[in-house]
Amino acid sequence: RFLMLRQAGELLLDEDAASAAEALKQALTLKPSDQAVNLLLVEAYTAAKLFREADGTLDAAIEAMKGRRSPELCVLQYRKAGVAGAMDNKEQQLYWLKEAHNTDRNNGDVAVELAALAEKLEDYDLAIRVLRSIALMEAAPMSRAVAYLRQGYIAERRGDRQKAVLWGRKALMEDPNCSEATDFLKQIGEL
Repeated sequence: RFLMLRQAGELLLDEDAASAAEALKQALTLKPSDQAVNLLLVEAYTAAKLFREADGTLDAAIEAMKGRRSPELCVLQYRKAGVAGAMDNKEQQLYWLKEAHNTDRNNGDVAVELAALAEKLEDYDLAIRVLRSIALMEAAPMSRAVAYLRQGYIAERRGDRQKAVLWGRKALMEDPNCSEATDFLKQIGEL
């Protein structure tokens, strides 16, 4: 029965998020500790714009982790950021992305989203710290060259031409085919 409810929830997710949430809630009554179903339920609630329910589900799951830092906790915190983003609450979204990044500094998806939001909110110090951590990751959804280049963009916005040139050149050295780096260096009069 659990598997059937889970499959029903997954199938309904794109068509009828509220019905998907009902099926997934029933599945969780049979296996309350199933993390995958919990995350599917949060996704269904978010798609159905039932943000309070999504938040409550995540809060309970985070509480059950009892503060143990783990990749699973990072995923829950990342989902909290997603719910806050869906509600257009940038402050909460930033808070939860920072929490998720502190929990698992090797999660490239979290780091990339945190860097992008920090840049958008003009928290450049945070954006630079996170971009530097992305550049050190073995496998990140953003290339090292792009991480360097984005630091160059920030330096240029701050009026620090010397650092902008440094980061632009570093991006080009990392990836000689990076046309964005070439364009950036031309734009700031370095090529």
